[in-house]
Amino acid sequence: MKSFLADLFTRYGGKVSETDGHVEVELPPTEELARRFGRDKLSLVFDPHEARSGVDLVAPGGHILRTIEEFLATRGRRSYVVAPRAHKLEKARVTEALAPGAGKSKLKKPKLAMEERSEEEAWDAHFTFRLRYRGRERKDALLDAMVPVRSSGLLEPRPEPPPAESATWESHPRKRIPEDKLKAAFAKAIVLVDELASKEAVDLEARARARLEKDASRLELFYDTAVVEQQTNRLATDVAQMKIEELEQERLLKRKELVESARVEAEAEPLQLLVVERPRRHVLVRVERPRGKGAGTGAETADKSEPARGQVELAFDLSTGEIEAPACPACSKRLSGVNVCDGGHVVHADCAEECATCERVVCLACGATKCARGGELVGPECEKVCEGCGDRVCREHMGACKVCGGARCTGCLHLCAHCRGHVCEGHRLRLVLEDTEASAFLCTECGEACPGCGRPEPKAALGRCEVCGRHFCSSCLPLKKGETACLACRGGKSEGR
Repeated sequence: MKSFLADLFTRYGGKVSETDGHVEVELPPTEELARRFGRDKLSLVFDPHEARSGVDLVAPGGHILRTIEEFLATRGRRSYVVAPRAHKLEKARVTEALAPGAGKSKLKKPKLAMEERSEEEAWDAHFTFRLRYRGRERKDALLDAMVPVRSSGLLEPRPEPPPAESATWESHPRKRIPEDKLKAAFAKAIVLVDELASKEAVDLEARARARLEKDASRLELFYDTAVVEQQTNRLATDVAQMKIEELEQERLLKRKELVESARVEAEAEPLQLLVVERPRRHVLVRVERPRGKGAGTGAETADKSEPARGQVELAFDLSTGEIEAPACPACSKRLSGVNVCDGGHVVHADCAEECATCERVVCLACGATKCARGGELVGPECEKVCEGCGDRVCREHMGACKVCGGARCTGCLHLCAHCRGHVCEGHRLRLVLEDTEASAFLCTECGEACPGCGRPEPKAALGRCEVCGRHFCSSCLPLKKGETACLACRGGKSEGR
């Protein structure tokens, strides 16, 4: 209750301090709360034993809470105010917001030019909720949820109170936000309130469970002692066993009650809606960059003398002077430090790079991809797809198998240790040295697997069996020892003899 009252009085212009369990409140004399209480200073206590003359006791049904309930009831209405136009849309502001520059990029700095301007309907819907957390202890709180309503749609809600200066802005009691947009905004606000209230309820439950550990230990000690007494008394065994079973059932019930007492339920009650009409203006900004060598080569590319052009639409708030930039089409982050690619996409300067193959300036919004092997950006016309792993790579990281001619990336091609050619997975033989797999390979044209032991060997190192005509390694066909037939053929000869 203390935190709720402190939040409420602070929200409506009061100053709150706490000393020795007393809450001292100073209210602006001109505010409604001061008029309702009949004074601008309050001294509050929450324990009946501390109540005395000049000090107000905060208790259910008391004067303090009843006055606050009446005050909140009168404020639980719709309000509509219009934010004043205090700023002008100037090119310097636009340039500062977009901050054109190369950054880490090697591209030339672009030029900005403001073109079309148009008005936009925009509102900030401020919903105020009263939260009640009911559990072993009760806690009340106020929560604000602000939902920006724009012509393009609703933005994500934020736990943000109304601006303090809105109380002095021009009020329009008869104006209304469109009902369908208001319902959608309220639904978004409810989602935010549920999320924050659930999180707070979980925290309160955790603190309550920590405080219940002593109660749980006393409960277990009591029933353990009672069970031992029944086990050691002189009553009949059957009677003692029945009492023990009753005690265990009662223990289980008390455990459940203890757990239930730690649970916290959250309730949210909407108190007030404040709609702030925001004067906003849309401006279309043209971004131009000299192409230079980044124009690329080929008949399909634009003339190098023509600059790369792109457009971006900004929203300017005439009341706050803030400029809202759209998301970068390449990385989805808020635009700043912009440049334009040859495809006309206005992106971050670091999101536009020269294609590793044709030097045309591209971005991810153009369909460009990063080479899976080198990491450089490759335009959609220049990328290659590996037939082995399916990765997209640039031309420098693409090759062909010398045996089958299949297109493979450098990660799927293996160097033959004999002829130094590159082969794919299906046409390579891994060399094994000293019972360990070496990082060396032979292609199927330079090597062959021994039919006896299966170990790959260079064809030049294999010996031919005079009986079956197959080629074997020196271990399976020791020609130096005078053997001219493989082991299988030698066995056949022995049986024939």
